[in-house]
Amino acid sequence: MNALLSYFLQAGICSGMLYGYYHFFLRNKRLHQYNRFYLLGTVLLSLLLPLLNIPVYFTNAEKESSVVLNTLIDLSPASFSPVTTDVPIITDRAAGTDLFTLLQYGYFFIVILAFLRVIVSLYRIWQLYRQHPAEKLERIRFIRTLAPGTPFSFFRWLFWDDRIELHSAKGNQVFRHELFHIRQQHSIDIVCMEIITALGWLNPFFHLIKKELKAIHEFLADRFAVTENTKWEYAELLLMQAFNTRNSLVNPFFHNQIKRRIAMITNPSKPGSQYLRKLLALPLAALLMLLFAFNYKNSQQQEVALNNSATANLLPDDRMPSADTSKPTVETENKIFAKVEVESAFPGGLSQWRSFLEKNLNAGIPAGKGAPAGAYTVIIQFVVDKEGRVGDLRALTNHGYGMEAEALRVFKLSPNWIPARQNGRVVTAYRKQPVTFLVTEDHKSGTASPAKFPGGDAAWTQFLEKNLNARIPIENKAPDGVYKVLVEFLVDKKGNISNIKARTSHGFKMEEELERILKSSPAWIPATLNGKPVTSYHNQPVTFMVGNGKIVHGSPPPAENVLNEVVLVSFTKETDSKKADQPIAANDLYPSISLGKMKSSKPFELLQVSPDTEIIGYMFTTDLEDNRIAEAYNSGDQFSEATLKLINNLNAGRLVTLDLIKIKKDGKEIKIASKVYKIIP
Repeated sequence: MNALLSYFLQAGICSGMLYGYYHFFLRNKRLHQYNRFYLLGTVLLSLLLPLLNIPVYFTNAEKESSVVLNTLIDLSPASFSPVTTDVPIITDRAAGTDLFTLLQYGYFFIVILAFLRVIVSLYRIWQLYRQHPAEKLERIRFIRTLAPGTPFSFFRWLFWDDRIELHSAKGNQVFRHELFHIRQQHSIDIVCMEIITALGWLNPFFHLIKKELKAIHEFLADRFAVTENTKWEYAELLLMQAFNTRNSLVNPFFHNQIKRRIAMITNPSKPGSQYLRKLLALPLAALLMLLFAFNYKNSQQQEVALNNSATANLLPDDRMPSADTSKPTVETENKIFAKVEVESAFPGGLSQWRSFLEKNLNAGIPAGKGAPAGAYTVIIQFVVDKEGRVGDLRALTNHGYGMEAEALRVFKLSPNWIPARQNGRVVTAYRKQPVTFLVTEDHKSGTASPAKFPGGDAAWTQFLEKNLNARIPIENKAPDGVYKVLVEFLVDKKGNISNIKARTSHGFKMEEELERILKSSPAWIPATLNGKPVTSYHNQPVTFMVGNGKIVHGSPPPAENVLNEVVLVSFTKETDSKKADQPIAANDLYPSISLGKMKSSKPFELLQVSPDTEIIGYMFTTDLEDNRIAEAYNSGDQFSEATLKLINNLNAGRLVTLDLIKIKKDGKEIKIASKVYKIIP
């Protein structure tokens, strides 16, 4: 319901601004044909623009330096709405019918009444057609009747008042008027507007547009029906007749806009050029597109989604391992950086950050304080100083219901972070952390089960291996190496996959290939909470391997809260087809390294770069005995403390992956392929 209200609000603002321009600059001007299509375009833009969600990413530095960008972000409705493709799953609320549910029922009840009114009008026209004789005049059905409200036209039916002599001067003018309605297909405009106002009855501007559109139809038909010598007689004809139709779907000749119609008929000829009035509508349309069609997102934010059950589903931080090599916005040692090469990171990486939030955040706070069902994104801005201390906490949202206070409480408990780095030195920097609370209607405690592909993980892996094109990186000239692609998506209550978004950017069409396959996936078995289907959030990693070797039908152990990984191998050289089809164990593909060699190796040796290479950052990942994944982010030419701890605890048989590797070469930041090692005694 929140999404529906948000859509109607945006459509209302859009239609209001466009109608306002019409009312003050175009209404009662003799630009009838232009005005007709302007109003129809107003309705079309108002309906479509809020549905568009074109992402535009910006950095903090760009936001601070651009007044235009700041203004668009502040004015854009998308900046106030937490419902984005990043909104995942569940927090619970007290059961029962709430205010939003009643409003929803009320909305649809009035929609049904409005459609019944349209159906009744159509039935009356049909009855009138059946009860009176009809003549065919070329492509027009001419129906003679004495019914009140005639003459009027409806599509190609012309209902004629038999008391008006057709061949008289008066009858000729009336006939030409209705003939114009038929030829210009004005009935299509009216029926479409009746449907739109029935569905969008909350929008007052749609009703005003419908009224104005009918008036413009009459102005156009009047202009066609009269000549310069007969306009005063035509005006007298309008005054002498009474308006007596009750049908909103037709174009009655004696319309109720009598005063405006006479003014349009008797006014002097069309004034000079009106091009400026027409052209000024274009900047307004462009402004509305900037406000409503684009979704302005900070590329430096990560988002965490909370769950009111025992576990929380968290959005992965695709920025923790990233580095921005642009110059800092502040050069002074004592200042706080808004943009840095290496962002500050929680010790142990995303998995430890997830554990910290799951342990400390009380996701039931909003439900306990009576928050309506919906998604609430709380954004906390904080500073990580050179010692890694978290401070200067500030909530950038004000949803209430205790959500901001709860997020601030937990952030104050945070241990020291790994500080940010700029130009090789430790600096103080800002971070923004969104936390999404999702409130549902079911508050009872119970069990939750994740979404599943029909047939389980094995069937899902088989589906991916069968449909993914392993040669995509080769066809796009990717260098030899291991590329771990990660894509996130939502599985809704009906099991449909949507909101697919790549979390990596290796390029060479690999992310696009995985997105393509996910779009073609059959429906899943949705996740459940307390036996009820809920929307759930998932990641899917796929590793593309480019090089000489054999096809691998196995896969490394899955990461925590991540679906089983699928390993695909591409070959840069032709191999024997029979040998290539022979499956081997996944671990047999990886190069081996002894445990002692691993512990004594330097980062540049494992990354397979020269000793003088400037290393920006990379993620060290290894699988644990309980089939979970441990990861630690590193920057510079030394291992982090978290990585050293993981290396010291390694055992033979484990796999080590170094991915998301970024180095500097010839002054430019480049990304190189991942490295995978199998630990042997």
